[in-house]
Amino acid sequence: MTTGAAPLTDDRPKRLSDERFDLDAGLQSYVPWLDTAKARERFERDPWIRKVWPPELWPASVGYFPVQAEINRSLIPTTPRSLEVTLPMVHAALTGSPLKTLPLWMLTSNALRQEAARSALARGGADARVFYELALGELVDRNYLRAVELFSQSSAAGGTGPILLTLSQYASFMAHDATGQRELLRELEERGPATGLEPWVLPFLKQSARGGE
Repeated sequence: MTTGAAPLTDDRPKRLSDERFDLDAGLQSYVPWLDTAKARERFERDPWIRKVWPPELWPASVGYFPVQAEINRSLIPTTPRSLEVTLPMVHAALTGSPLKTLPLWMLTSNALRQEAARSALARGGADARVFYELALGELVDRNYLRAVELFSQSSAAGGTGPILLTLSQYASFMAHDATGQRELLRELEERGPATGLEPWVLPFLKQSARGGE
């Protein structure tokens, strides 16, 4: 395999460098290859793919290109997105797919953080952050009632902020059937600003209601 390859030695100037690697520039060198829109276009037009790809897998395969786009965004450092942008995508993943890891990543958690939270709970060292992490795990497992309980425990332990409040309300909303969701929406509308929710949350919940608002 190395036949004809020049030896990697330090007498070849600039072959090696002790300069700090520019992560941003390095990422940009391969980000164009992660363009899922172009990848989907190539997939759909490629005659070899059409020849060998089982027809019954075609709809599902095409449908996962947007999922891959979210995976790319989760793995590549970019400007953080607000919950207003992220939560509708999380909702789409929770209601339109069996995925768990991706929505967990989108909520800025991961398997290691989940394991650490479970370990802390087992040791009796749970605090607001631990309860919050565990709530995220239950949320992506679609255990919405348990997520509500854990978000409440996080709040009781001192957790605060609009993200905790919004995710707790979302979990509560998803724990209800269509009738319960309509009743909850009416209650939130009646309470108005007293809910403490950001202005975008109620319209989002209305759009996310089972069977429409």
